[in-house]
Amino acid sequence: TIPCWNTTASDGLLEVWGNGFSGVPAYTGNQFIELNANMVSTIYQDFSAQQGASVAISFAHRGRAGTDVMGVEVGPVGGPYTSMGSFSAGNTAWVYNTVNYTFPTAGTYTLRFTSISAAGGATVGNFLDAISVNLPQPVIASTVNEPGCSAALDGEILLAVSGGQAPYTYAWTGATSSTGAQATDLGPGPYSVAVTDAFGCQATASYLLTPDAQPADAGADGSITLCSTSTPAALFSALGGTPDGDGSWSAPGGVPFGGVFNPGTHIPGVYTYTVSGTPPCPDASAFVTVVVNSASSAGSNGALALCSTDAPEALFS
Repeated sequence: TIPCWNTTASDGLLEVWGNGFSGVPAYTGNQFIELNANMVSTIYQDFSAQQGASVAISFAHRGRAGTDVMGVEVGPVGGPYTSMGSFSAGNTAWVYNTVNYTFPTAGTYTLRFTSISAAGGATVGNFLDAISVNLPQPVIASTVNEPGCSAALDGEILLAVSGGQAPYTYAWTGATSSTGAQATDLGPGPYSVAVTDAFGCQATASYLLTPDAQPADAGADGSITLCSTSTPAALFSALGGTPDGDGSWSAPGGVPFGGVFNPGTHIPGVYTYTVSGTPPCPDASAFVTVVVNSASSAGSNGALALCSTDAPEALFS
């Protein structure tokens, strides 16, 4: 006997060949079976299935004495069985086949491999190998909406899952508050999700969200101290950081300002540098505090004539 497999042969025997026996290699592994053992027969296996589940049934088939023909059937235990087709193979190479079946109702089903004809007669033909019944994995389709800018939390990952067997469960990494098919309120960064179907089959996907727009950078606040007689100074050089160069200046009180401070004509105070953000990113501002110190004065040149006998005289006067 072979675990899980049964035969309709009256002697209850399954004929197993070893890899390379009589010059016939296995399709995979070390053994394969001959469907026509001591008589024309069918091998079968029973298993439970859920309503709506889909499976892919795959198998390798090879003739022994010539071209052999076999069939595949699926149905409830005892029938009726649905034919999945007839399959022919010569005796010079294995032919690998896959058929798909969706279970209409829940219950116990039978998968059957039947001998239709054998070139060598009733007891010679229809080699079988590599039989598998696979549940398809879930398939993840995604719609990704990037966050508006680096500080925004308006990104989204929207999943549409197909295949496998519903219901699905979702395990997100990065989007810790999300438990379903939608992850929202996301900022820039890496995210991943594992989708598991009702049978435990799993599919994964990874994402890297990047902002649609870069934030405005006005630099860091700064200050500058000038003398009332100093030459005009560009306030941009007093900003810290790496400010964008396309901003605009305003003087104390919000009056537009050209950015070059002249101690002789401009008033000291706090000057504002503003860089406009690309929506939805906000504008950015930084401030430069300007201090002007009055220049010292030694007066103008003078002259004083004294007699050698005069009293002492203060030169400041």
